[in-house]
Amino acid sequence: VFAELGFGIEGAKLPPLEMQTPKGRRIMLRGKIDRVDACGDDVAVIDYKMRETRLSLHEVYYGLSLQLLTYLLVLQGTGAELFGKPVTPVAAFYARLLRNLESVDHPDKAPDESDPSFDLRVKPRGLFDNRFLRDFDCDLDTGSSEVLQAFVTKDGIPGKLDTTDGADAPAFAALLHRVRRKIGELADEMIAGAIKAQPYRIGQETPCPTCEFRSVCRFDPSINSYLTLVPMKRTQVLEKVLEENNER
Repeated sequence: VFAELGFGIEGAKLPPLEMQTPKGRRIMLRGKIDRVDACGDDVAVIDYKMRETRLSLHEVYYGLSLQLLTYLLVLQGTGAELFGKPVTPVAAFYARLLRNLESVDHPDKAPDESDPSFDLRVKPRGLFDNRFLRDFDCDLDTGSSEVLQAFVTKDGIPGKLDTTDGADAPAFAALLHRVRRKIGELADEMIAGAIKAQPYRIGQETPCPTCEFRSVCRFDPSINSYLTLVPMKRTQVLEKVLEENNER
């Protein structure tokens, strides 16, 4: 229904997303959403990437990957100005634009580009509310979905929870709340002038090898310390945000 939907920028259809930080400050977010899909009152956002990108929930939890789910907060908070009524965010996906070269045993075995299933060979990856799975894949009964990274057991319930992209409704809502709170916490730190050079480290992963600002921060692991974060599986993150939501 919308492409390059701006919020809070010049000529945008939506105002900025206003939020209050944990310390009571008022902040406004602005940006642009690549694509918005709608089905009735339910909306999903698509963020285009050149290559395959997946949404790591522990990176969301720690505040390292907030952009995609922030788009859902934008529609949740201001979508009524577009649709004339409140809308329900149900999914957010990264969509890959470039395909990889694939080898085949014989040219006759190459996939037919005119076949409707050709476009399903590359699935969007992200997060969706399990209640709306069959709105995306109406043919799915049991097993793996051809449309999304999803699996349904013989009992008709979501399975393979650590390798799929679905979340139950309470966990989905709790994760969005976590994103909102994390944005506020980061804003408070920025306003307070927190500029310490302390890159994260999850297992053996750090952002330093590909960072464009290494010559500026001059972080040296032999002298300085990383911000060590504990890696978590999808189910662990969802359980954690649910616990935190219930404690509020």
